[in-house]
Order: sequence, then C-alpha cells, then structure tokens
Amino acid sequence: MKYLKLISLSIFIIITACSKDKEADYIANQEKIIDQYWSSIRAGNINIADTTIVDDIFRVVLQKGDENIKVSSGDIVSFYYVGAVLTSRGIEASNIFDTNIATVAQEIGLTIEDFTVREDVVGNGRFIAGLEKGLLQMYKGEISQIIFTSKYGYGDKASSVIPRYSPIIFQIEIKDVKKQ
Repeated sequence: MKYLKLISLSIFIIITACSKDKEADYIANQEKIIDQYWSSIRAGNINIADTTIVDDIFRVVLQKGDENIKVSSGDIVSFYYVGAVLTSRGIEASNIFDTNIATVAQEIGLTIEDFTVREDVVGNGRFIAGLEKGLLQMYKGEISQIIFTSKYGYGDKASSVIPRYSPIIFQIEIKDVKKQ
C-alpha cells in the first residue's frame, strides 16, 4: 500500500511537470507568431500610422483617430470588429471567428444575425481582457489591430474555432465614444 501511494505521487508529479512544460511550449509558440507578425509590420509589409505595446497588448494603428477623444473606462463605445486567431501573416479568412461586418461574414461563411455596430460599455469586464485593454488605448475614428496572447484571451479554453493557447488579433474601427 505504501509503495502504491509513492508510485501514484510520482506519476502525479511527472504529469504535472509535463503539463507545465507543454504550457511553456504553447506560450513560446504564441510569442513566436506575434514576433513574426510584428517583424513583418516593422519591415513595412503593412501600411501603418503608429504602433504601441502597452501591458503586453500590441496595437497597430492603421488609421489615426481624433486624439481629443480617447476611450476611457466607463465610456460607451460603438465599433466594428473582426476577431481572428493570429497567424504570422496577421488576419486570414480561415482564422476569423467573429465579426459584426456583414461583407466579411458573408465572404467566409459565418452565420451571424446582427451586423450592426457594436455598442457597449468599456472597462467593466464585458470583453476578454486583451480586447478591453486594447480598446482603452484607442481614439474615436481610429482603426487598429489589437494583438495579444492567450493570457489576455481565451487561455487554455478551446472552442470549435479557437484552439487552446492561441494568440488573438482584433481589427477594430471606433465609430463613436460617448463619455460617461
């Protein structure tokens, strides 16, 4: 009995150690994908107005907004978006998992009921952390790509379209900011 407990404990320790190694591999892979995409941006493969990295959230500004109207916690923000699993080439049609843009959804065969501009309060936890942190860096009229690891996204939770430990990219256009 004593040996059985010792063997069980040893197996548990080995499985736990392997699990942590696997998680570290997932994180390293996400960072590699983000680095590859970030390098392609810096190499000029995409037309950009600005780039920032704040709290591990990468922001690629494609079109600057009104710098007098920045999104703040508690604001009601209206925006269009495309959400995708990030590849080294950025957003690819096969990796899009959500959008409120009708032409994008139709092009990739997504069935979505509501193609209106999304309007919601920012800063109260209604979004995954990476998206919320990204929105809080943006300005009215801005179009940006927000990129983050699974730490700020869906983590180890998988769905039919989002694999576990996936880096995420959202392309967002802020249409309006209502200050609260």
